[in-house]
Amino acid sequence: MELNAFNTPESLKTLMVNILNPSDNKTIYDPVAGSGGLLIKALKYSKTTIEGSEGNEIINRIAQLGNMNLIMNGLKRYEIEPKDCFEKINDIKQYDYIIADLPINGFINSVEHYMLYNQYNLNPPRSGRSFASFILFILSKLKLDGKAVFTVSESFLTSQGKEKEIRKLLIERDLLESVISLPMGALLPYTNAKASLLVINKGKSPNLFNKVKFIKAKALDFNKKSNVIDSEEVIKSYLNDSEYSKNSQIIPNENLRNLILSADAYDDEYFISNLMLKEGTGKLLSDLVQIKSGTQPDRNDLSEHGELVLVKIENLSKEILDINLSKDIIHGVNNIEKYYKHIISEDCILVARIGDYLKPTIYRHSEYNKSILIHSNVYALIPSKKRVEFDLEYLYYQLHATFILEQIKSKKVGSVMPYITISNLGQLVVPFVSLENQEQFVNTQKANLIAAERARLEEKSKELGYIEEIEEKELNIVRTITHQLKHQLTGLSTVLSKIQAISTKNNLGELKEYDKDDPRLKVNPGFEKPENENFEETLNKAIKKTDTVNIILRDVEKAIILNLEFSEIKLLDLFNEIKKEYNQKAFSIEITGNNPLIDISKSHFEDLINTLIENAEEHSFEGIKKPKITFNIKTDLTRGIIIIDYKNNGSPLTINEKEYKSILTKSIKSKGTGIGGYYINKIIEAHKGILKIEENLTSGVHFIIEIPIKQIENE
Repeated sequence: MELNAFNTPESLKTLMVNILNPSDNKTIYDPVAGSGGLLIKALKYSKTTIEGSEGNEIINRIAQLGNMNLIMNGLKRYEIEPKDCFEKINDIKQYDYIIADLPINGFINSVEHYMLYNQYNLNPPRSGRSFASFILFILSKLKLDGKAVFTVSESFLTSQGKEKEIRKLLIERDLLESVISLPMGALLPYTNAKASLLVINKGKSPNLFNKVKFIKAKALDFNKKSNVIDSEEVIKSYLNDSEYSKNSQIIPNENLRNLILSADAYDDEYFISNLMLKEGTGKLLSDLVQIKSGTQPDRNDLSEHGELVLVKIENLSKEILDINLSKDIIHGVNNIEKYYKHIISEDCILVARIGDYLKPTIYRHSEYNKSILIHSNVYALIPSKKRVEFDLEYLYYQLHATFILEQIKSKKVGSVMPYITISNLGQLVVPFVSLENQEQFVNTQKANLIAAERARLEEKSKELGYIEEIEEKELNIVRTITHQLKHQLTGLSTVLSKIQAISTKNNLGELKEYDKDDPRLKVNPGFEKPENENFEETLNKAIKKTDTVNIILRDVEKAIILNLEFSEIKLLDLFNEIKKEYNQKAFSIEITGNNPLIDISKSHFEDLINTLIENAEEHSFEGIKKPKITFNIKTDLTRGIIIIDYKNNGSPLTINEKEYKSILTKSIKSKGTGIGGYYINKIIEAHKGILKIEENLTSGVHFIIEIPIKQIENE
């Protein structure tokens, strides 16, 4: 029986020990032994290991548990020493086998780590966590023909910097025998992070000299708590000498792309793209473009009317038809000289660094947008004049092609939020043809997209009548229920008012349900104190709840039944009229901008403005020293719209735009009915307008409302 406090999943232990395959009378070492589960499995597999097999565990209590575990498994002559394995750097002792399930975040570099780097003539990193020093430690502790199996994060296999230097060392010394890609969730229930096994073998077989075997492990069973690996299939692939099989490939060291060691990088697409590169029918993306990274501007430099537009990931295209960067970006930046390295002035393609999709978007230098600043989660693919000439739209459509998408999928790293590195992005292989054929490809893509969009719109038109009919039926049901409930609640409110009058007249308010000495009022451990409110308190609660339901029904009815009556109104004048009603409030309202003559339903627009102001007062301004609301009105004659920019400096929204616009959706802290946002959006939509909400703010609220200057019905 094993008493592991931090236990490597059983199927992973089985796989690691079988890959290690320790011979009899050899020493085994686990430098991060924990409570000993992996070491015990290896020792039992070997059966006749010699003295000297051992483990290390930095936490004393866990080491004690591990030693108890060894004793209970009949292995009392072995020990897990309670110390940091890196304290053994100067110890000359070496081992035949090393096995370890490493912390997924790597190790913090320390003085001992620097000694290791010096030992291998490498410059140590300045700071941070990595697997690099641990791998050097393993190399120093393996005998001349020793073998090691251990886990690493997927990012170690693809990252630049020190990790890449270590990968280079392993390849140049021909020490890496195999990389086994574990399925997502292989380390559950402790983490869902993607990991791989590295097999280092100082005595690897001749058929693998100057080569690396890549294996993809599959899951036999998966749930939220565990992931059972198909160890038998992996071991078959590991022992198989064939160059290529269903789940494994043997790759010569010289064919390793940019020293990337992720097994996902060497799949079917790899062989196809490799062939394309050899035949000249494909080009690496890094040969076509310069890839430029973005930056995270200082918060104080952010401004809507900044010197330069800031392009964030949410500004990139959401679908293939949105080919060009939108002009309606509300983020701006000042002090641009600080960010000159990340300013883009050339025609290029912008792509997302994080997320499942690249969201390619073409930026074109123009009088409107002479330059842009890209955010840290955005890359710019800038065509290099010194490199191969190509059509920007050709690359745009290729980045949407299945062949490229599959490559991107295999090159993403990160478990919680997938991302792609500049190195991995540059390794994408793009099908390459002459400029004439590129133009034909672009025209074909456009024709296909237009045809597909027409078909979609025709199908939508057929459904539209049916959908509108269903929506109208649903609204009728809501109207009927609202009407009936209002009638019943009015009667209930009247009855409660009569009961309250009777109670007051007969002094019944102090009566309680239980007497003071009633055993039911006894407070039992683990239970809440029983309620024993008096008659007046209970009645007031009932009246309050009835009033709340009445308010909800009133707001629902108001939001559903919009009888708009349009007239020409000077908008700035209307805002200033409404502002006067709040002059005595504890918050200030600032109104600036144009005074356009616009077609609106005045009563509904007054409701919209009042709702925005009252929502800010009730839900945003608690604890704010100088609460302020601003409205700025702008006219965009080219688009025939007015733009209302609304801000307040209170607490930010804790729900997203979609939730805000939904009926009866509100934040946990809100004391409202959940109708306000839905009602505001309904008024805007009824004016054929659009409501945009800036999400994920750390403070304040920011809305953009766009309304046509003229309503079609009035023209």
